[in-house]
Amino acid sequence: MLGKTGQQLAFKGFTPPYLSPTTAGPKILQGFVNANSACCHVAGRFGGLIPCGPPSEVCRERSKYIFWDPYHPSDAANLIIARRLLYGNSNDISPINVLQLIQS
Repeated sequence: MLGKTGQQLAFKGFTPPYLSPTTAGPKILQGFVNANSACCHVAGRFGGLIPCGPPSEVCRERSKYIFWDPYHPSDAANLIIARRLLYGNSNDISPINVLQLIQS
């Protein structure tokens, strides 16, 4: 069941890993040069006013951005999310990670 907690959606008893600059911490943001604007952007202060499309500009180094467009993490950020879902500790995902779930 989905429940809304602040601005985060969470399953009951499950905490997903987020890559927000305010919650991820410096270790997660290491390697990224931009944590507050979209790589693919058209308009808006952070490139998040209009979704990515044909008139959009795309950054040169996609792997350096946390966000691809206003709504989606970049491939580099998705890789971190996937690793944290699979192998993360209780700070990343709880009550257990996906690997522990498969092994149980």
